[in-house]
Amino acid sequence: MHNLRSFGVGGRYIVGPATLLALWTNTLVSPIAGSSTLYNAYEAGGKYAFTPALSGALGYTYSRASGSATAHWNQINAAVDYALSKRTDVYFLTVYQDASGRIGTTNVQAQIGDSISSIFPTSGTGSQDQVAVRVAIRHNFQAATCATAEAGGPPSALHGAPQPTAVANAARRALPGEASLAMSR
Repeated sequence: MHNLRSFGVGGRYIVGPATLLALWTNTLVSPIAGSSTLYNAYEAGGKYAFTPALSGALGYTYSRASGSATAHWNQINAAVDYALSKRTDVYFLTVYQDASGRIGTTNVQAQIGDSISSIFPTSGTGSQDQVAVRVAIRHNFQAATCATAEAGGPPSALHGAPQPTAVANAARRALPGEASLAMSR
C-alpha cells in the first residue's frame, strides 16, 4: 500500500433516555501499483435506557467501495445490556451483514470486524451473508462506571466493519447536541 487517507464526521445527541448516533467515514486506499479504492460508510443508530441498569441499542451501517472495487455491505446491529454494578454488565449482541459486489475478480464476503482483532471470525470464503451472536459478561477493572453507560452500548453494538475505530470513538465521546470530527492520515 502506498497511501491511506481516512476522515469522518460523527455525532451523538441525547434526548432524555434516548441517544441518537450518526457517523460518516471516507477512506481512500492507494496501492503502489494499480487503481485506488474509495470506501464510504454511513451509520445511524440509537440507544434507549429503559431503566438505569437496562438499555437496548439498534444500528444500521451501509458501506460502499468504488474504484478498483465495486462492492457494498449492509449491516444491522442490535444489543441489550444490563448493568449488574457500576463496573460489571452482561449483554446480548447480534449482528447481521450482507455483502455484494467484487474486488478485482473476487466476490466480496461478509466480514463482521476484522480477521485479526475481531470478536467474531470471518464468514468464510465465498459467503456473502454473516450472522454473529454474542452473550457475555464484562467487567471493567479500571473505570469507576460501567463502559456501557458511557460509550452508548456494547463496543460493537452500533459500529461494525469497515470503518476507522478512531472516528467511531469520537462519535461516541461527543457531548449531547455536539458533533465531533476526527481525521487521520
